[in-house]
Amino acid sequence: MYPWQAMLQKRSSIKDSWGLACGAVFISKKWLITAAHCFRGRVGNRRIVYGFTKQSDPDKQIGEIKRFIKHPKFNRKFNPKTDVFLGENDIVLIELKAPVLFTKTSQLVALSSSKTNIDLDTCNITGWGLTKSGDTADTLQVATVSVLSIEACRRKFENIISIANSQICLFDEINFKTSCQGDSGSPLKEM
Repeated sequence: MYPWQAMLQKRSSIKDSWGLACGAVFISKKWLITAAHCFRGRVGNRRIVYGFTKQSDPDKQIGEIKRFIKHPKFNRKFNPKTDVFLGENDIVLIELKAPVLFTKTSQLVALSSSKTNIDLDTCNITGWGLTKSGDTADTLQVATVSVLSIEACRRKFENIISIANSQICLFDEINFKTSCQGDSGSPLKEM
């Protein structure tokens, strides 16, 4: 359904197991894009998992990361009072050690060829991030959300977080759906 969606996993030093860090998107056979705040530590403690929609699927594919390139103006800001990440230029490119073989369950995302801004009203967001239960989702979640203007977003969240001009604000005011921890770096798809 969303074959360009991949999962960035991190290794737990306590359990020596792998778990969800963030989402990621294939932009070529060797490159993915995700959020820069998803990378702390060494490349060896991260990997890409793809070709599945259920985390419990035994047939997942694994890609080893060669390197990552953060935006040169990435600024990691965090507000400990609200537990909210406030960084700008939160984008990173991930290069895999080997190209992936795309199948029906893993594909390249269709990028816009427009050189102008795309005007979005609603879009789909996807990810395996935290759910109401406090656990990560086993099945890839999809939510249709509205894209708020920066001004509307600042009014809505004025006492909670600060919104930079370079950020996108998504929210479903009817069902109160949005992305959550673990969904960072996942794709935003135009409706």
